[in-house]
Amino acid sequence: MEEIGSFVSIIRTDEARIEGILGEVDLPNQRIVVKNARNFGSEGRKLRGAQIPPSLFKGGCTTLGSRQIKDMEIILLSPQEKLPISFSAQDWSKEHGGWTFLLRDR
Repeated sequence: MEEIGSFVSIIRTDEARIEGILGEVDLPNQRIVVKNARNFGSEGRKLRGAQIPPSLFKGGCTTLGSRQIKDMEIILLSPQEKLPISFSAQDWSKEHGGWTFLLRDR
């Protein structure tokens, strides 16, 4: 999968933003691993309840299940680093228990 090793920015369902490097995509279990992960907190996105403060992940790594992800952007670069491509959670569709990733130009 060419997305592995790319920069990823994720908004979780609790409105916290996670950024890091996509380390693994586990399609059968519908989860991803983000390495060098950083939690920026909810940054004012949360409409009810307390905002989530920024924090670091123990070991710099976190695993997220598909139900924890509200929106996700992966920045893919061509070998010449000229063509950024992204996809978001709205572009995902489930087929036969797995994920289908639909990539689009920015």
